[in-house]
Amino acid sequence: MKDWTAIERAECQKQDIPLPGQAGPPVVITGFNLVDIGHGSKYSQVRAKCYASGTDVYSDRFTLHADTWSESYLYKATVSWLAIPAGSVGILAGSCRIHPHNAGGPHPCRVDFQTSFLKVPEIFLCLNYMDFSKVWRVEASAEKITRTGFDAVFQSRGDACLWAAGGSWIAYESGRDGLEHGKIHAKWDPAGATEQSGKVDFCPAFQKVPRIFTGLTEIVSHTEFNLRVQVKVKNVTKDKFEWSIGAWGDTCKYAISAAWLAIDDTGFSSSAQLIPRQ
Repeated sequence: MKDWTAIERAECQKQDIPLPGQAGPPVVITGFNLVDIGHGSKYSQVRAKCYASGTDVYSDRFTLHADTWSESYLYKATVSWLAIPAGSVGILAGSCRIHPHNAGGPHPCRVDFQTSFLKVPEIFLCLNYMDFSKVWRVEASAEKITRTGFDAVFQSRGDACLWAAGGSWIAYESGRDGLEHGKIHAKWDPAGATEQSGKVDFCPAFQKVPRIFTGLTEIVSHTEFNLRVQVKVKNVTKDKFEWSIGAWGDTCKYAISAAWLAIDDTGFSSSAQLIPRQ
C-alpha cells in the first residue's frame, strides 16, 4: 500500500470481493463507513463516491470502488457493502443521485419502485456519493414514502455548496421477519474529535446473530483540517450491537449520523472493506 504522502489527486481505488456462489448476479449496494479526505482543494471541495459497477458484478464476485476526482485527495476509505440475491421477494434496492449545482434548499430525488408493495415499506438510505464545498454539511433522508416509491432528499444548509449527492437505498416489507433498521447520531458542542459510542437493542431479538450493514447519512465538520470520520459496529448479538462514531487527528466535527440495517437472512452477504490504495 502507498504511504499517504504519495497519494495523488483524483485517485480511484478498488478491491475485488469474492461471493458465495449464487444463481445470478446479486444487487450490490454500498455506503461509506470511513473517509479521510484532504482539505487542500480549491474551496475545500469534498468529492468521494463508492459503488459496485453493474458491469463488474457476477454471481461469484464483484469489484468494489472508492473514487475521487478533480482536485480532491482521498487518502483512505472503508466501504460497507451488501449483496442481495437476485429475485429476493419483498425487498428492493438501488441507488439514486441529484446534481443541484449549488442550488439552495433540500433536493428530492423521486425513487419509483419496480413493483409496488402491499403496504408502505420500510426504507434504509445512506450516502454513497458526495460533492460539496465551502462548508462541510450534507445529509440524506427518506421522505414521502408510499407503496410505490419515496423521495431521497439530499441537503446542505447554510453557506454550504452542494454540487451533487447520491445514496444507496433498500425498501422492504414493513413487519418482515429478520430485518430491522434505524439511525445512530453523535453531536459535539463545541466541535471536537472525541469518539462517542452507544448501544442499539433489537426489538424483537433476532433468532440468530444478524449481519449489520451501515452507511454515513450526515456529516457536519470544520473545513480547516482534513475530513476524517468513521462509524464502527462491534459486539453484535441476537439482542443488540454496540457502535461508535468518531474522528482522528486534528479533525473538528459537529455532527455525524449513520443508518444501520440488521439482516439475519443467510442468503445475503455483507462486510465493511478498507479499500487498498492502488
